[in-house]
Amino acid sequence: MNGRNFSSSWQTNILAEARALSMGLFVTAIMARLISMLEFHTRVMETLLVLDRSVVQFPVFVIVLRLLSRLIRSMLP
Repeated sequence: MNGRNFSSSWQTNILAEARALSMGLFVTAIMARLISMLEFHTRVMETLLVLDRSVVQFPVFVIVLRLLSRLIRSMLP
């Protein structure tokens, strides 16, 4: 076994493992972001259902929707 080939294969293995780890972290970060967005969406929908059930004037409902849309836009990259 040549020392140069061993070193090269060792470095290649380390690079492959680093890429796999970084891809796994990237996918995990995306999944965490999606889960937090789903939780936020669920909270928004619950709020809207509560507003819908109560006696709310239409202008108040529109103001709440505008505030929520601004909040969602500020969260997006």
